Formats: sequence, structure tokens, C-alpha cells
Amino acid sequence: MDSSPAIIAKAYDTISEYYNKTGQLEDEARELNNLETLFDIQKSTYKQLKDCKTELYYLKQMWDLISLIDF
Repeated sequence: MDSSPAIIAKAYDTISEYYNKTGQLEDEARELNNLETLFDIQKSTYKQLKDCKTELYYLKQMWDLISLIDF
């Protein structure tokens, strides 16, 4: 069984991993938006991507509080 600090560290690593992946997807979305502009197509908003980034931010805050309480 993992100890609390190990669980918290694993949670931070996972959040960081998904935050980085979300950043890569945002870069791709920007490129696609540039192409949409080039071809005079309505720009996509990628609302789900923005929502995911917001949820990751809130998840990090939650783990910050858990870490604070644990220590």
C-alpha cells in the first residue's frame, strides 16, 4: 500500500502529464484555427478542450488542499 506522500506525488505527476497533453492539443487547435482562417471557414472553438484545461486546474487545486491537510 502506498503512503500518502507517494499517492499525492503520483496524483501530481498524472495531472502534469495530462496538462502537457492538453497543451499539445491546444497547439494543434491553434494550427487548425489558422487553416480555417486561411480557407475562410468558421473557426472552431474547441470548448471541450478549454473545459478540460479548467477541470485540470481545479483538480490541481484540490490536490493542493489534500497535500496541505496531509502535511
